[in-house]
Amino acid sequence: MTMSPTAGAFEAISALRSQGRSEDVVIIAHELTEDRRTLLKERAIDAVIDQNPEFEVRTATELMARLLGRMEGVASTTITAVQVYTSENV
Repeated sequence: MTMSPTAGAFEAISALRSQGRSEDVVIIAHELTEDRRTLLKERAIDAVIDQNPEFEVRTATELMARLLGRMEGVASTTITAVQVYTSENV
């Protein structure tokens, strides 16, 4: 098995399968990557919690710019929406 940007999901699934435990363990990952999307479709993982990292970075950058006086106005929100993906909605 080759390493992937999924940061451990493939390795965890492989370890569970080798122990015969892949059917009785729920796997929830973080951030929806293409690798994790594939694993969801294959039902190898049960869910992915995604927080839209692009939005998080933009929100943090804008907030810092406002606090430093480099951007006018008030932040619309600092709350990051959470999306949960399963094999049914991926």
